[in-house]
Parts: sequence; C-alpha cells; structure tokens
Amino acid sequence: MTTARSAILPVLVVGATGSLGGKVVDELLKRGKMVRALVRPTTDASRLESRGVEIARGDMLDLDSLVAAMNDADAVITTAAGYTRGGKNAHDIDTVGNANLAEAAHRAGIRRFVLTSILTSDQTPQTSRTSGTRRSPRTNSNSSASHSSRCARERSSTRS
Repeated sequence: MTTARSAILPVLVVGATGSLGGKVVDELLKRGKMVRALVRPTTDASRLESRGVEIARGDMLDLDSLVAAMNDADAVITTAAGYTRGGKNAHDIDTVGNANLAEAAHRAGIRRFVLTSILTSDQTPQTSRTSGTRRSPRTNSNSSASHSSRCARERSSTRS
C-alpha cells in the first residue's frame, strides 16, 4: 500500500554508485519513486544526476552528513560496502559506518531502513540445511557484522 508520504518523499540509497546500489536505483525509478543518493564528496555522480536522482553529498563516517541526507526521506536502503573498494577506512565503513547509518535513521525518524550485507556470509555455522556442504563452521565474535550489531545495541541501551 502506497501512502501519500511515500509517494512524494524520496528513498535514500546509500551505495548507489556501486553495482548492487545502481540496480536498486534502477528498480526504484522504474517504480516511479523519487530517489536520493548519498555520494561521497569526491565521487562522480553525473550518471545518477542525468537520470534525475537527487544527490546528497556525505560520508558514512560523518554522522551529521548522514542525518542531513536522510532529512525528509521516506526510507533508506543501503548496499554500501567498504570492503569492495578497500582502502584504509574499509573496515570502519563496514562497522562504524553502518552503525552511523542506523543512528542517523533513528535521529531523522526514518520509517523503513534496509541494510544489505554479505559480510561474514562465509562464516555461517552449519545447520541441518547446510550440513551437506564442505564448509566448516567458523565463528568470529570480532566480525564486522557482530561489531555493527554490538555498536547498535550499545547506542540503543545508552538512550534508554
């Protein structure tokens, strides 16, 4: 069901310049949605701009820029992943950056927040469905996903 709010407010896509994020943008535009993309200050956004996507300049490690990008948005979809481009901040983007996105969504009053990630997918423990695979179960309490979850829980508990 489409509400009046969701029909006029944009969906913010984080990671829109990447492969998966670009596909999310394509689908949203195809469905007639207004799209806003969070794009780093040094990244070329001309392809997105030429398609009518609103550009919000910011960085996942800058909480204030995330809140600003989310103001007056209906929803946030993030496909961003630091590990895909590497660099010195890759781990921070995948951990602190994702926690910042969740915090910014809370502050901006975002109704829907969708985070996609394959981080630690190779560390899925065996279950009855996967017991036939050759992969041995590995768990790592210091994994990026675990760290992001702990950050979000810690921030949530400090607000209570």
